[in-house]
Amino acid sequence: MSSLQNKPNPVNHAMLMGLEMGVWFTINFIVSAQQLRHPSLWLLSWLLTFYVAYGIYRAAQHYKQFECGGTISFSQAYSYILWLFLCSSIIAAILRFAYLMWLDTDFLPAMFDSTMKMLTEAVNQQPDMDKVLLDTFSETMPSLLTPIRVSVYYSMFDMFIGAIAGLILAPMVQRIKARFIFPFGNKDNENQD
Repeated sequence: MSSLQNKPNPVNHAMLMGLEMGVWFTINFIVSAQQLRHPSLWLLSWLLTFYVAYGIYRAAQHYKQFECGGTISFSQAYSYILWLFLCSSIIAAILRFAYLMWLDTDFLPAMFDSTMKMLTEAVNQQPDMDKVLLDTFSETMPSLLTPIRVSVYYSMFDMFIGAIAGLILAPMVQRIKARFIFPFGNKDNENQD
C-alpha cells in the first residue's frame, strides 16, 4: 500500500499545471485569431508559441523534480506531457469557446471569408479544378465553423501537437537536470550541489 502512495501521479500534477498552460494556449489562440485583422501580430504569436513550448518543458521538469525525485524515464516524461496537453487543451477549449461565442463573434465569418477567397483563387488559377466542389464546400463550411466545433478542432490539434512535441521534449526532460530556485533555502538541494 505504501508503494502506491509513493508512486508519482502524472494526472494530478498535469491537472494543476494544465490550468496555467490552458490559459497560455488560449492567449496564443487569441493572438493568432487577431492576426487576420492585424498581420503585424505574427511575431507575438511566434513568441507565445515558443513560450508555451518552454512552459510545457518547465512543467515536465517540475514534475520530474518534485514528483519523481529528480529522475524520470522516457515513458514517464512522455506520459506526463500527453496528460499535460490533454488537461491544457480542455481548459483552452472552454476558454476558446467563450471567446468565439461572446467576445470575438466576427472571427469565424472572417475565417470563412478568408478560406473561400483562397479557394476561389485556387480554382481560378487551375481550370481543371471542379467549381461544383467549391460550391459544395461553401455550403458545408458554415456548419463546421461553429464556436463549439472550432474549439474541439483546436483541442484535437493540440493533442496531435502534444504527441509530436512529447517525442521531442521527453528525452530533454529525461536527460537535462533543471535548476529550481527554492524559497527560503533548501538544505537538501544545497547539499546535492
